[in-house]
Amino acid sequence: MKTDMINILPLLPYLGSEKRIAEFLETVNELEQAVDAGFIRNSKLSRAKEHINYSVDKIGWAYNEQHGYGFDKVVSSAHDVPSALKLAIKKNDTGRVALFSALLPIAELLKAAKPLAVKKQDAGPTDRQQEIAAERAGHEMTCQCCSRKIFANAGSIAHHGYQRPGDGWQTASCWGAKRLPWEVDRTALGELIAHLTTMLGRLIESRDEAAAEIIPVVHHYQVYDRTVKGGYRYGKLTMTRDTFDNIKAANVDGVFTHSSTTFDQFKTRDLDKQDTKIRQIRRDIAEFTRRYAGWKQTHKREGDQWVALTTTKEQP
Repeated sequence: MKTDMINILPLLPYLGSEKRIAEFLETVNELEQAVDAGFIRNSKLSRAKEHINYSVDKIGWAYNEQHGYGFDKVVSSAHDVPSALKLAIKKNDTGRVALFSALLPIAELLKAAKPLAVKKQDAGPTDRQQEIAAERAGHEMTCQCCSRKIFANAGSIAHHGYQRPGDGWQTASCWGAKRLPWEVDRTALGELIAHLTTMLGRLIESRDEAAAEIIPVVHHYQVYDRTVKGGYRYGKLTMTRDTFDNIKAANVDGVFTHSSTTFDQFKTRDLDKQDTKIRQIRRDIAEFTRRYAGWKQTHKREGDQWVALTTTKEQP
């Protein structure tokens, strides 16, 4: 099920942050996949409903602040949208007719997903998930860096990616991939701590230069595009105070939705995003350093098996 997003895209800046916009677009994509698959986990539907209703309420509130509150119905969730649209048509309120018409496909998508909800225990694992679980039984060890249980029957942690929750860093290949497991060694984690410390210094330097306007401000965005796989395309604008007016006039991908948008707003958003990343990496370094300091070997390799150390004499 593909949702008509073309009219809602100009409304997304009302959500207030890139993170909220990304969450909204990701939620819509998940709901579309669920409707196509014919089921959705009840927990995932609850989260999707929360994101959608928050977004509808936020967009409606922002519209009212800009155009006035002279409307007889409070629209605080997707459930309110169809009746609000009928009332707007009746009152010949063309602005709100356009607003609620743009929101209607989202409300209909959420409505289509609701009957497909199943509890986790009812959904059960797929056949492939069951096969993988059987293959990995007794052969999983802990990755030094991401702390996940990973297949390690060949003597090292199998290749896997790493993604930090929230706005943190991510890599296509975890630093602990193809290394000894945590139960045996901590070298990879030490290297990761050193790498993150260097990264943190560079990020702080870059953030300070952006604040001082020595380097351009960067704005990352996401737009709906039917021509690309997944329906969404990522873009980036780099701007200085001197080039801002020309970039705003060009308005690539419709990034500038309000004539009152200023360079300082984009600068603040960029600095806030960098500050969030800096805080996350500092937390990562602190967490990893604690783990590194408290490490003890608990296993060794014997033949093609991981064997737990049974006496203190066996520990290094």
